[in-house]
Amino acid sequence: MYALLLCLSFSSLSAQSLLQHVPQDASFVFTLNPDHLNKKIPLVKLKEYNIYQMAMSQLAQNAGQQVVEMIEDPGKYGLDLMSASHVFGKVLDEDGGILMGVAFQLSDAAKFRQAISDQLGTTLETEKRGDFEVFSMGSSGALAWNNNKAIVAGGEARGQNPTQEWMNTVLNGNKGNSISTNAKYSRALKGKTSDASLWMDYGAFATMYSQMGMGMMPADQRMIMEMMMGMYEGMHIAAHMNFDQGAMRVNYETFVNDELSKIFQGMTNASFNQKFAQYIPKNNLMAYINFNYNLEEMVNGTRSLMEPMLNQIPEYGPMINDAMDIIGIAVDEQALYNLWSGDMFLGVTGMRDFKKTITTYDYDEEFNRIEVEREVEEKLPEFTMMMSYSNEADVMKFVKLGLHSPYLESKGAYYQINVPDMPMDAFMAMKDGVFFITNNQDFIENKLSAGFGKGERISKEHLDRIQKSAQVVYWDVPNTVGVMEKLEGMNEGPMKEVMDASKKSVKSMILKADKAKGDVFSQEFSINFMDGGANSLDQLFSYLDKVMKTMMGTSM
Repeated sequence: MYALLLCLSFSSLSAQSLLQHVPQDASFVFTLNPDHLNKKIPLVKLKEYNIYQMAMSQLAQNAGQQVVEMIEDPGKYGLDLMSASHVFGKVLDEDGGILMGVAFQLSDAAKFRQAISDQLGTTLETEKRGDFEVFSMGSSGALAWNNNKAIVAGGEARGQNPTQEWMNTVLNGNKGNSISTNAKYSRALKGKTSDASLWMDYGAFATMYSQMGMGMMPADQRMIMEMMMGMYEGMHIAAHMNFDQGAMRVNYETFVNDELSKIFQGMTNASFNQKFAQYIPKNNLMAYINFNYNLEEMVNGTRSLMEPMLNQIPEYGPMINDAMDIIGIAVDEQALYNLWSGDMFLGVTGMRDFKKTITTYDYDEEFNRIEVEREVEEKLPEFTMMMSYSNEADVMKFVKLGLHSPYLESKGAYYQINVPDMPMDAFMAMKDGVFFITNNQDFIENKLSAGFGKGERISKEHLDRIQKSAQVVYWDVPNTVGVMEKLEGMNEGPMKEVMDASKKSVKSMILKADKAKGDVFSQEFSINFMDGGANSLDQLFSYLDKVMKTMMGTSM
């Protein structure tokens, strides 16, 4: 037990030892933690897959066989590839340059030194800096190592050469000036472990990119751009990737400043319209997107952020705000919010045959070209879109306008949309605060009054996810494949095998955004596999192996 605690403590200290070489003012830090993943699935198992062997073969061609050997047998080269490593950098606001660094663990410094010497084909000329042996790579950077770790640092910047100063800062490894003392970094990663993580000071990158494009701008435009970039001040992001049992997940958090926090909180202060649920079928549901946003809060928040900026623009700012006030007199904003509150559900429920008339050309007996109209059938996605409204009388004003044009036709309880050259029939309807647009005529004629039966409606699992989230994008892979298999050419040859592998391997893909909590806006992307008890990376390699085998037409 004591031995286990000692090992864990040493592992933690090693990770901290590397982090102390990442400067406090770094703009980004990418951390790879193979040992964390290896505890979930032995990484050596991945070598059994043909796709791994193919990747190594390609790497050997592009980077050389020694690089492959370093991955296959890192101990031979003194490398410890199972411990955490960090790639980090700092963007230089003043000239758009970037300084980079890589920090990783060694298992044997002597073997590592010899490997570098062999790679270069010469005896290394190095210098000592503290306990580090340093090999200079000229003005572009240097490679340094001691008994248990190695660091590569360098970079480029226009008009100056800050590489030496950067290298000294990285090598010094001052705990009091390391990234672990950066409040933003610590907050984003505290108490979280992952197979890989990325932290980035978004404000620093936004400033760099804006300044790169502002050099040739007139002074007033440059001032506007600088004020716009001010919105991102203090903003930083953190992403965590994990290959868990049954699912690969990327969790993404955006930390915003006070001004943006108010906008995000107001924008996501909205609820799912429960009336939507009765109109969403569970069968053949291939994909959907749903968002619950508060349009009024979003507009008001954005206005409160932009107005002070506009007032600072010389000559034009106050005039623009005055013009906006005048528009506010003519436009009843509340009436606009009553037309649409800011929510929407769009579901794809299969493929359907649609008949359409097309114009082709033929030639008569005297070889004169003549137009020929003929009716053809085409399979297209079947969809239904729903949005909420509050004032039906106002919505009907727009409907009446459409009825006085050739583009909208009343069909009693619903309306047909007639747009020239549209590849399908489309319909529109309103009922109990729900606005519908669909190309499913059976739905609009038979389901509008009461929706689907309780046993036919979308599952509780989906509804719970939709209700708790500001936005959800969902793709059901087996349902999609089941529909696609019926299309011509999709159920034969290699395509059939790819479809079959997809249907048996991948369950769904989901992107969801939570409602803002304080100054944090969280999102998650997941690929969910069929076997909930097996590691997702193992299942991903297995699936890619099958697809690669099929596409290459070999037994591999």
